[in-house]
Amino acid sequence: MHFGPDWTGIANRLQDALAGSTKKQVKIYNFGRGAYFSSQEALLYLDLVCRGYIPNMAIFLDGLNDFYFHDGVPATGAIFRDALRRHARSGLDETGSRPNWHALRMSGTACRFPV
Repeated sequence: MHFGPDWTGIANRLQDALAGSTKKQVKIYNFGRGAYFSSQEALLYLDLVCRGYIPNMAIFLDGLNDFYFHDGVPATGAIFRDALRRHARSGLDETGSRPNWHALRMSGTACRFPV
């Protein structure tokens, strides 16, 4: 994640460096997320591909959180774990009523990847 102005980020600098080096227009999008692990970045990418947004190239600059939080638990993990436990103890869903677990249905959608 980049905390400065957009024009100072890696994506913008790369786009500027590639401008004019090819006949095709180069468009670079920065999908960086703070505090994400590489597995979360991969899932976001796969979601875009499944929805038909297929880039010519994808470059990932990941790994800091994977290295620093090697156990897979982010710095905010305890906050979410405690909130989930409180919610589970209440037995209520987000509307304040008890969920009807039998009414839930699994639905799957197929994603075909280009070869």
